[in-house]
Amino acid sequence: MNNNEQSYQAGKSLKIGEAVLDIDKSLLEIAGNSIKLEPLPLAFLCFLSEHQGQVVSREQLLAKVWDNRVVSDDSIRKVVKKLREAFGDDAKAPRYIKTVPMKGYALVASVKELPPPPAAKAGKGRNYRLLAGIVVCVLLLILGAGLGQVFFPQTNEHLATDKLATQAPEITRLTQLSGSEIPGSYHPGSQTLVFAFRNNNSDPWQLYSRNIPTGQVNRLTWGPGNYEYPIFSPDGKKIAYLLLQPDELVYKSEIADFDPIKGLSNIENFSANHENKEILSWSANGEALYLASNEPDVFPKEIYRFDLKQQNLQQLTFPNLTGFGDYYAKESPDGKLLAVFRNVADRSFSMFILDLAQKKLLVEKPLTFFPSALVWQDNQQLAISSFKGDFYYYSLSDDRLTEQVGSHPGLNDVFYTCGERCFYMRQHLMDYTDIREVPNPFLARPTFSTRHLESVKADFNPIYSHSGDTWYYTSKDKEKGLLLRQRQGREPELLHRYNPRYVMTNLSLNKQENKLLGKLENRIFVLDLASKELKFISSAMEIVNHPTWKRSGLGIYFMRYEKNQPGLFSYDLDTDILTPLEQGIIRRVELADGRTFFVDDKEDLYQLLDDNSRRFIIHLPFVQANSWQFDGGFLYFSSRQGADIYLNRLHLQSKNKESRVLAKSSSQLEFHLHPDGQRLLLTQSLLADSNLVKVIWSKLD
Repeated sequence: MNNNEQSYQAGKSLKIGEAVLDIDKSLLEIAGNSIKLEPLPLAFLCFLSEHQGQVVSREQLLAKVWDNRVVSDDSIRKVVKKLREAFGDDAKAPRYIKTVPMKGYALVASVKELPPPPAAKAGKGRNYRLLAGIVVCVLLLILGAGLGQVFFPQTNEHLATDKLATQAPEITRLTQLSGSEIPGSYHPGSQTLVFAFRNNNSDPWQLYSRNIPTGQVNRLTWGPGNYEYPIFSPDGKKIAYLLLQPDELVYKSEIADFDPIKGLSNIENFSANHENKEILSWSANGEALYLASNEPDVFPKEIYRFDLKQQNLQQLTFPNLTGFGDYYAKESPDGKLLAVFRNVADRSFSMFILDLAQKKLLVEKPLTFFPSALVWQDNQQLAISSFKGDFYYYSLSDDRLTEQVGSHPGLNDVFYTCGERCFYMRQHLMDYTDIREVPNPFLARPTFSTRHLESVKADFNPIYSHSGDTWYYTSKDKEKGLLLRQRQGREPELLHRYNPRYVMTNLSLNKQENKLLGKLENRIFVLDLASKELKFISSAMEIVNHPTWKRSGLGIYFMRYEKNQPGLFSYDLDTDILTPLEQGIIRRVELADGRTFFVDDKEDLYQLLDDNSRRFIIHLPFVQANSWQFDGGFLYFSSRQGADIYLNRLHLQSKNKESRVLAKSSSQLEFHLHPDGQRLLLTQSLLADSNLVKVIWSKLD
């Protein structure tokens, strides 16, 4: 505990500036008014009081006040606004709570602990930390009327996010195959599952069915391509699914008759007549299909409805945004509503609900996670899940989004509802990626050994130090995400801990190797490697990407959207000065040898020459971090062909290109060349040990 931090006893009050806070009663008295504080503002104020005069960061607030729950910056600001209204404080000239841009909040008013009145008896020999009492208040409120305040951006005053029961769910396995299953569909009439399965990471996905009462499993497909995402028609007589052939770049949709004994027949290549369209779901009556556009490198995507009888195609959504657009759609059981998932920008997502008859938008709900699937429980209730383990209920009648407490990474992708809190989902262990070091495939046969990092967690984003003897990478399981450093011959060293549902990317070291640059979800950060202090450079309200170090190592470049246009910005670490540089440029790379390269908003790579002219190099297939890198006179970059990842090498002067298979049946595009160019680090996809399961969540007491 530092010198400014206090510890309070239950039953006592605080004198905060001109106000008096009764902690037990949650009452703030100021200027003759008595104001009842809700649990979150109370917890927030008490935590600031414990650190009076200090800047409390967003991360500290999430850990201590929100108990590491996933919340938005908007949620924090709403709590601050309520407290300022209670104090009668002015954000521009604060006397109580001061906002410190990019850093956090500070209680600038004086704090003094007041003794309890004589009639109040404190518990003998029992000193309580202040937040322990607050936790009790929060629990009582949860069991009563619910929190009443959201942890997500609100669209109206009735929206709230509630916490449910904390008991772990009851889980029953629906599949027993030794390998990896991914969700498909369930038809209650025949009590049959269809799903994709493989028992080896290099094998393609194939379709299987399983009858739940008998346990009989049948294999349905045998081709060399990847068969995935089977969907039953409402009558259970047909299945629509996706097929990715080894030599193709995009999935094709097929429809087949289904018989539990005979398998698939009368297979129709739907994409042959509807190019660049991907089947998402059936209409409730089975007379139409919902499709998404899947033309390569064309964004944003739109949603379409195809009438099977009339053979009529109708476009339903028209996104105009920076994200990849609309990618999921499912109709309500009565066929009147359509729920759509949209990627708005970077890692920003929304859910829309459309009235199909009136062609009216009923709901536009921002989501602070990446939704991957939903099921309608009835015509007014939905359950939403993500691959990262988020699980929420949404009520259309009262516009309420409710998180399922106990949800976690490893339990994901809901595809059927079997009751009020009963669902069919996927469960898998978190060990689905490893980090390995491999020889440069373009060089002669190696005469050296390479390292392989094995753990029971999912490991990502490996990079070398400048000397090549140290690795930096991220690792996560269902409990936590970790940023780690591993020196040769030593145990991994923890640099930073974060929420496992977050994604950390774009890792890179500065010239001095004393700071690490990266991106956590949609915010750019710099980590001081000596103090292990993490500082965010951007806010959650900005759309930013592609952070890189300046050649000096004292500043960074990154892309930020302004007025819906991307532009390059410069940030100085010493002065905190942010400078706009050039619109239409999304990434700048300065090499130690003096060469400079940049990528424009068309994803074309150029070299900046000494006379400030620009030399075109290549159109990059992927521009995200660590999917391309320079080594001497070569550009290395990864690409995807079918389900496989290739490493390409382009000679910068002659433009001669070579390609080698880097990983079979993988989704991981990242790599990092060793400083000697002889080897590289990559993330290896593993066979996820997964099953389809029945999940029953406990009800509220």
